[in-house]
Order: sequence, then C-alpha cells, then structure tokens
Amino acid sequence: MAAWRRNNVNELVKGVYSAVKSIRPQASFGISPEGYLQNLRKDTRQFTDVDAWMTQSGYVDYLMPQIYWGFEAKQNGQAAGYAFANCLNEWVTLKKEGNVKLYIGLALYKTGTDAVDGNEVPEWQRYHDIMKREVQAGRATGQVSGYCFYDLSSLTRASAAEEVANVTALFH
Repeated sequence: MAAWRRNNVNELVKGVYSAVKSIRPQASFGISPEGYLQNLRKDTRQFTDVDAWMTQSGYVDYLMPQIYWGFEAKQNGQAAGYAFANCLNEWVTLKKEGNVKLYIGLALYKTGTDAVDGNEVPEWQRYHDIMKREVQAGRATGQVSGYCFYDLSSLTRASAAEEVANVTALFH
C-alpha cells in the first residue's frame, strides 16, 4: 500500500513539474519537504520519494528541506538524529547523487524563543548566532545553493534582532 501511495505522489509531482515547464520552461519548480529524511522515508507518513525527486529528472529543479532544528536538539536526553548538522549532512549526501539544487529552510521563527528542543534551557535562548552558523555550515559543504528563513515576521521581532543582525552580516 505504501508503494502505491508513494507512486501516486510521484505521479502528481511529475505532472505538476511537467505542467509548469510546459507553460514556462525557464521557471524553477521545487518542493519544501520536512527536513528529517528518516520521517520522509517512512511507509506510514507522507509517502514522498525525495530520493527519486533528488536523483531523477522530471520531478523538481530544487528541494528545500525545512531543517528547523538547532545544532543541540535532543530527544530523550540524547543528541537527536534530526539535529541540524545530521540533517544537513544527510541532505548533502543525497544531493551529491543527483543534479537537483539544494536550498535549506531555516527556523528563524524559533530564534530568541523558548521553542522546545529537548534541552533544559532551549538552544534558541542561549545563542544568538544559530542562523549564522547554520548558513556557514551549509556553505562549507559546497552543495547548498541558498537559504530560506521562516518566517517573514521574525525579521522584525525584537527577540530575534541579534540573530537577524548576525546572519545578515553574512550576506553583505
């Protein structure tokens, strides 16, 4: 049943890609899936086939996984498999297998907040350079084509101001 569902999602993505390209061939079409590959590959969830989308033509021009965790994310007191560096490395490995661009979605909305991350004091409150370090980590791979900061309102939120200033300095 999971293979059938995954195939249906693949056919939908191929169809949308084809329709976009038939109307505007120069347009870039992409998808922004959940950032944790293990969840995407499960047979009980979204039935996405990002492995095919990333490595085979006719699906997408780019993928932008939503890697919305910090470097120190924990689960049950242990380093979480979905911590930023782990996710980034897995996506970069997958990207190297194909020709699709890789952009990274980052959780600007968590900066300066008490967003739960499995730590006694959330990383988002202890540091004001997480976005900067995440961009630097992506750049260091040589495989990331750009970044998206979610969400727009966080650019002007007082508790995120220092973080925004730190990451903005990278783009000057």
